[in-house]
Amino acid sequence: MDFLKKAELTSQIFQELENCIVPSNWGKVVFYAERFQDEDIGLVRHATVRCWITPDLTLFNRIPVLDNIFKLNKSVDKLYELSRNTNEQWCGLGVKLTKDGKYTTRFYYKGNPLVGNDHIETDIRINEINM
Repeated sequence: MDFLKKAELTSQIFQELENCIVPSNWGKVVFYAERFQDEDIGLVRHATVRCWITPDLTLFNRIPVLDNIFKLNKSVDKLYELSRNTNEQWCGLGVKLTKDGKYTTRFYYKGNPLVGNDHIETDIRINEINM
């Protein structure tokens, strides 16, 4: 049951990325989000998106993911909470989606480079997801 719920939430994340974030001529998008629970302030969330546009898959920009993209953040939050409740708590989630429908997900269980403004480690993770 948990596996099916995780698959459903992951699918929602892919749909919301395609519908809410990427430009119309996108070819590939990589989304990376971090979550952790802080005892004083509650759930801490950070995310970044990189998008390549067609026809030659040129890097479009580092598109900021704003907190007003409510549905996307809500789906990531739900996946994070489900993972916490099943003792599979991750702190980083990477997803890659291509225009032809191929996708991958990758979970990270240690470190929060995006939250800590560690651009080198964040770039390493983005590149791992993008492979």
